[in-house]
Amino acid sequence: MKILLLNIAYCTGLTGSKLDYLLNFYRFAFTPRKIQKRVLHSLKNILKKHDIDLAAFIEIDSGSIASGFKNQILELVDEKYQYYDIENKYGPKSFLPRLPFFNGKSNGFVAKTPIPFKKNFLKYGTKKILFEFNLPGDITLYTFHFSLKASERKKQFHELKRIIQSKKKIIICGDFNIFGGISEVEPLLEGTDLRVVETGPTFPSKNPKITLDIFIVSKAIEVKSVEVLTDQVISDHLPVVIEI
Repeated sequence: MKILLLNIAYCTGLTGSKLDYLLNFYRFAFTPRKIQKRVLHSLKNILKKHDIDLAAFIEIDSGSIASGFKNQILELVDEKYQYYDIENKYGPKSFLPRLPFFNGKSNGFVAKTPIPFKKNFLKYGTKKILFEFNLPGDITLYTFHFSLKASERKKQFHELKRIIQSKKKIIICGDFNIFGGISEVEPLLEGTDLRVVETGPTFPSKNPKITLDIFIVSKAIEVKSVEVLTDQVISDHLPVVIEI
């Protein structure tokens, strides 16, 4: 099974360089439709080229003033990828989705086949949506967008640790925002059989230096391969593909 992880950055097409952020900062408020179309077209090509079974997206727009799309994920749905879901990342109790700049800001996925899943909402952090997938082989996959604040991430790690304690085979992936390095996830690994799969830098995509987008897996799961797609600069994060 092949799983793709990508922070698509709402299809702004930014590369993560300081100059790009400076010159194209307006895209955070409004991204021209042609740019979004270009990013989504490139993303569809990645899915097909690498024969992805499940693609997990961080920062995808379910419909906002900034995007002009009703729902970006619907542009990825076709005969091959018919199964999908998208959810506002702030949680049902947050007031943020009612604000113009925050409405539509979501996480989601597309898949080839129907995969049982549910949505959890963490207590800590502004971003709360935790997707939980039941994969073949009694494997549970979690996808999440961790906080930019180190103190909040630690709380999220401990909360997630409680959620996963009853599971035997686990994969956790997402944008971990660990600008201080991989060692930051140690609180999540301690006392478990989880390990970080070595990938390499994923941010910024223009000249990657930092590993933010990672997979953490149980030792019982065989990882056949993992690859950072360095030739696919469609976001300020690079896509990561793992095969289990």
